[in-house]
Amino acid sequence: MKKILFLDLDGTLLTRQKNIRKKHLIALKKFVDAGNEIIFTTGRNKWTAKKYINKVNEFAKCSAKHVILLKGAEILDISTDEVIKNFIPDAISKKIIEFCELNKVGIWMYTKFSDLKNVLFTTKRVKRTYIHLKLFMKMKIVDFTNPINALKINLVFLSQKKKQLFLDFIAKNNISQKLDLAIHKNLIEITNVNVNKGFSVQTILEKEEYKNSQTAAIGDSDNDIPMFKKVNLSFSISKKDSIKKQSLINFKKQKNAIDAAILNYLVPDAK
Repeated sequence: MKKILFLDLDGTLLTRQKNIRKKHLIALKKFVDAGNEIIFTTGRNKWTAKKYINKVNEFAKCSAKHVILLKGAEILDISTDEVIKNFIPDAISKKIIEFCELNKVGIWMYTKFSDLKNVLFTTKRVKRTYIHLKLFMKMKIVDFTNPINALKINLVFLSQKKKQLFLDFIAKNNISQKLDLAIHKNLIEITNVNVNKGFSVQTILEKEEYKNSQTAAIGDSDNDIPMFKKVNLSFSISKKDSIKKQSLINFKKQKNAIDAAILNYLVPDAK
């Protein structure tokens, strides 16, 4: 039976230097050669994910049919160019923008125009944050459109104080139950309610009529937990108890994780 591996990018496939280890490429090729399929899952948009997906495809001589983007807000069927998009209601997006401008919080929004290459949507008031830190220097920084049509919102460069301030703000304004949040150390990823990697995994499984027994996932962060809950075998790369407890098998270090998961558990005959 063909196996389906849902594979996260940052912190999982990619090193801190945004490289892919050769031994992980070799393991992925063995997985594909055994007749199996890789589906990439990421918080990135298609332009920033493309070069890493292409590198795996070229090395493994395969072509991923589906890609889960923007923490699950966008599902791309590469074979048909069909895209499923899930938007945050504009009224909620506007409240988040107002909060960020008032509290000088960096905001990076992926809109219906997120397919545009090298474009960063933010507001005039927080533009200076990106320019000052010399981030995304190759990206054109533009103001939000109206309507906004946000797929995912990132709140960035967050101190613990501002993170809690935002959580208090959405609770006070009764919108916390209308959003799906992935909370990281200095970042909050925001999508529409119940829109996450788990939602997208389930959507693909139903569309392709894959059985749960065929599935596995490898990830490293809080936004991978919903994905872990939808697959048969889940592998985490983390020292955080909150993530470790949600996966079946845990690896403490990224450098050995993918090849160990594939060669020890998924295709042990390919060793």
